[in-house]
Amino acid sequence: MEKTQTRSRGGRKGARLEATQSLRAALPKRFEGVVDVATPARVSGWVRDLSEPNARCDVRVEVNGVIVGAGVADLHRPDLAKAGKGDGSHGFDIRLPATGPKSGDEFRCLVSDARIALPLGPRARTEPTASAEPDAASPVFILGSVRSGTTILASSLVKAGYHGFGEGHLLNLLPILRRQINRHIDQSDIKVPNLLISKVDRSELLTEIWKVFMKIQERLNPQTPWFDKTPGTGMIEAAEILAQIWPTASFIYAKRRGIENIESRKKKFSGRTFELHCRTWSDAMGAWRRVRSSGLRNIEIDQYDIAHAPAATASQLCSFLGLSASAADRVSAHMVEARPQQSVSESSRRVLTLENCGWTAEEVDQFRNLCSEEMDAYGYTLDEKYRN
Repeated sequence: MEKTQTRSRGGRKGARLEATQSLRAALPKRFEGVVDVATPARVSGWVRDLSEPNARCDVRVEVNGVIVGAGVADLHRPDLAKAGKGDGSHGFDIRLPATGPKSGDEFRCLVSDARIALPLGPRARTEPTASAEPDAASPVFILGSVRSGTTILASSLVKAGYHGFGEGHLLNLLPILRRQINRHIDQSDIKVPNLLISKVDRSELLTEIWKVFMKIQERLNPQTPWFDKTPGTGMIEAAEILAQIWPTASFIYAKRRGIENIESRKKKFSGRTFELHCRTWSDAMGAWRRVRSSGLRNIEIDQYDIAHAPAATASQLCSFLGLSASAADRVSAHMVEARPQQSVSESSRRVLTLENCGWTAEEVDQFRNLCSEEMDAYGYTLDEKYRN
């Protein structure tokens, strides 16, 4: 009786839909893809779900039964697009701090929650890990606005012999903790008798907290030289603290003109508002201008130069890091091969203008209002010249 009543409410259409959904749920997912590279520092390849061609698969790296890294297969690869593998954005490149597969290890590259292991591709290759150079700057912190080239800079450092995770996102907690601690102490009524907090030296408290972060960061990066890549304003605001914790630290700031950056953000993060894209780019660029003059050892690398002048950019970067000419050659070759992370093919090389980027009049007004100050401060133009 209960089943009959349920069906009458939904009708035949509801019953058919329910049956179809049950059938779909029972169908096994089908995957295709391969692992192209598997080394202690890196696992890369591609994978896509044929039953959900527009979905992006999660990928996990398992070594000797332990998950040592994870990522999303969403990188654009021209070879996949040319071969008709969806839109071509099914590549993955997972960087590992020397925890990837070595000779004799049991290794699996697992897809999503299906526990399906990808096979090694027919042209699978292993990459020897570049040896560290004795005079290489360390640690190195890669900062910048999202979608400005931080990913290719991190992988370039791996090519030069550095060790590090594909993403950090630990040390950007430091300025948050500092603000909270200062606010809490400032709001405490220090005139109250026997108030313990009034006896606490905030500088000493922060220093002890910084030591905890230093120990964790160095324990997870046991090999030198090492780098940390964490894009976003929070990590930029942490730069001065990082320089206190690691006096030998060097900083690489990845920058990109607002027009191209925001257009890339729109494609990568389509659910966010145009205004938010403008504000986050402007906030990051403004934050870096405020901290770069505080005595940090730093270099700025524009994504435009990575795409258009990789050899000169690699030479400049490696000279800053104290690396050899052979390291610069490896970095240059990698920049040519990999290109900055792209939402669509060749998008990293395109130079847009405010007139041809396809934005609405309202969006153009928002861009001018929110980004003009930073555009001018960095010498960026609104036309095809890119910068002054």
